[in-house]
Amino acid sequence: MGCGNSKVDEFTPTGLKMGLADNKMEGKGKQYYESGKIKYEGDFCNSLFNGEGKFYSEEGFLFYEGHFENGLQNGKGVEYYPNGNIQYEGDFVNDKREGNGKLIDEKGNYYIGSFKQGKREGKGKIYRADGTILYEGDFAEDNYEGQGKFYHRDGSYDVGQWKNGELIGKSTCYNKDGNFLYEVNNGGENNE
Repeated sequence: MGCGNSKVDEFTPTGLKMGLADNKMEGKGKQYYESGKIKYEGDFCNSLFNGEGKFYSEEGFLFYEGHFENGLQNGKGVEYYPNGNIQYEGDFVNDKREGNGKLIDEKGNYYIGSFKQGKREGKGKIYRADGTILYEGDFAEDNYEGQGKFYHRDGSYDVGQWKNGELIGKSTCYNKDGNFLYEVNNGGENNE
């Protein structure tokens, strides 16, 4: 019998209460922790989370809601903080943030851009909780890395090369209207 062709009712930590298909959990159902709290509700295929579903922490809060494939977060999904606020929404591959997404910290600051292996990687922008931009440019291994612009609260911004989250070499500062203010030598590899 193919996945999604049967209905499953509820599973205990050791298996199914009723609705077993070919000794495998198939279709829609729920799985519980040994404590009795819900662990997962959604689609199953070959006894794995497969399709749309919700995964809960052992403490009882909704941790992830979205697409699963072969028991892992794959496709579009949303991760939540214990208080119910969204932590991340976007693409997943094999339980890791991968592709495009939005990551929000607990203070409301957020990053919109590319992820690779769960880390900010590639092009992206960071915004303060009030919606003003903080940084736009390149990222590697969760750090500012490569060409980027850092925005100050007054709207002025620094443009330069970044390495491991720090400006290196010469950077240029502009006012909020884009007019040149000054250049700074920041030290690092790009010094002449």
